[in-house]
Amino acid sequence: DDAEKAYKRQLDLARNYEDSLLALESDQWEKRKRQTTLQYERQIEDLRHRLANEKDLTEQERENINNTITALAQRQTQELLTIEQERQLAEFDIQQQLEESEFNLLKTTEGEKTKFRLKAEKERLQKILQLNTSFSEEEKKIIQNRIAAIDAEIAKTKTKGTDIYSIFGLNLDDN
Repeated sequence: DDAEKAYKRQLDLARNYEDSLLALESDQWEKRKRQTTLQYERQIEDLRHRLANEKDLTEQERENINNTITALAQRQTQELLTIEQERQLAEFDIQQQLEESEFNLLKTTEGEKTKFRLKAEKERLQKILQLNTSFSEEEKKIIQNRIAAIDAEIAKTKTKGTDIYSIFGLNLDDN
């Protein structure tokens, strides 16, 4: 059937063009999102084409195809959400690394550095909790316990009194 051959030829050309555009994308996160979107949109498009053009499908087959389309759309949404969460977490990690670098340039005491690193880890764990809504209660509790342990560690970390004078018991504030 000539109409079907023309449709498939047009579909192949359009998909090859989309793939060429995708190869030019330099932002890896956008590229992953676009790949995922194209993957699912193509599967759904093929199923809808079957529904529209295959007249001998039974009612059960049509229902199965529609259910598959719904499931594919849901999986697409979930995968795109996962990619976005991974991107946000990676950006957060990069921001923390930048802040730590700035901090290392400005701060000198080990106590301050330790406290800063603990705070950064706490923020990272809080961000993971915020972004991952699919954690079980047990997993959430483990992360919350880790955050509480970090808080306790921060509370007992000294940030003052670690300079060279205090090591020898000299207090420069004394007269």
